[in-house]
Amino acid sequence: MADLRPVVHLLPAEPFGGLQRIVIELARAQRAAGRVADVVLLGPSERVEAHCHSAGITPIVLSGGRLGRMFALRRILAGFGPAILHSHCEPVWAAIILASLGNHWVVHLHVYARYLGIRDRLSNLIYRRRPDRFLAITQSVAESFIAPGLARADRLDVVHNGLDYNALPSPAPRKAQGFTVGFVGRAVREKGLFDFISAAELLRNDAEIDFVIAGDGEDLAEARATIDARGLGDRVQALGFVDDMAPIWSRIDLLAMLSDREPFGLVILEAIASGVGVLGYDTPSGGREIMETITGCRLVAPSVAAIADAVRAAARDHGVLRDEALLGRAQVLERFSMGRMERGVALGYSRLSGNAP
Repeated sequence: MADLRPVVHLLPAEPFGGLQRIVIELARAQRAAGRVADVVLLGPSERVEAHCHSAGITPIVLSGGRLGRMFALRRILAGFGPAILHSHCEPVWAAIILASLGNHWVVHLHVYARYLGIRDRLSNLIYRRRPDRFLAITQSVAESFIAPGLARADRLDVVHNGLDYNALPSPAPRKAQGFTVGFVGRAVREKGLFDFISAAELLRNDAEIDFVIAGDGEDLAEARATIDARGLGDRVQALGFVDDMAPIWSRIDLLAMLSDREPFGLVILEAIASGVGVLGYDTPSGGREIMETITGCRLVAPSVAAIADAVRAAARDHGVLRDEALLGRAQVLERFSMGRMERGVALGYSRLSGNAP
């Protein structure tokens, strides 16, 4: 008999990105599978609330000061009774509340343990004792928590992220002339934003190669200033936040995924599913773990010169790149579906009471 205990997802409001989208889609998939699934948003956010409503979910939104939210969270969770509490990158004040309750607590690991901030050290102490189960988005993320003793291997499942690809456009025909490289996601240094701009500078004399940045973030203003200072305004377009990505996926030929510490890289799936090839850094990371399993993803040494050489090579034979991406699309739709993710999460839940092998 299926284990369909109710679940409550605890979701941070910021920084806005793929995390919120994944959790909301997971909650919707759980509802479709017959489970009661709710979302508690740990702070107000118009973007996240809009995503919830578009998925048919009315979130419970905490607001006000931290102390008030702590009391409100405890009261709200107590009202859900014996539901499974499923947290995602929760702040330390929320971890304290979760640790004080008697519910089954599942912690979803979306980031590397080594990049947790100083304020998360208390969470680390709590993780050593309290959560009943951990779910990690990649094996490398799992190992980053197992090695320092923050999670036990026998209480951890690796469940890859998935997507509902119905929201993505079907692969569009590529233009016959020209080649466009895209940077899609949070516009921050750690995602390789300035390596992307530097590669564009090396390729400034390759007249048919253009670059576009689609995404908002704290480093976008500096990126735009750098583009102007290097005289790249006619080659690199920084769009900022893009609500409708369909025209972007139809426009670009190659996604540059240039983070050397990417835990997963949801945008990899979006690109390949849209018929767009991916170029990424060959460094130990969850991003490489995902890319090396998908046709259409190319890995290069982490250097700007290597990026430029790989872009130039792809532009010379973008028909081959396109064929590879279309082969990879079938792999992505099967291996990284939201349905498959929901089933993996459900298996993790069932192990809370030892019901599964």
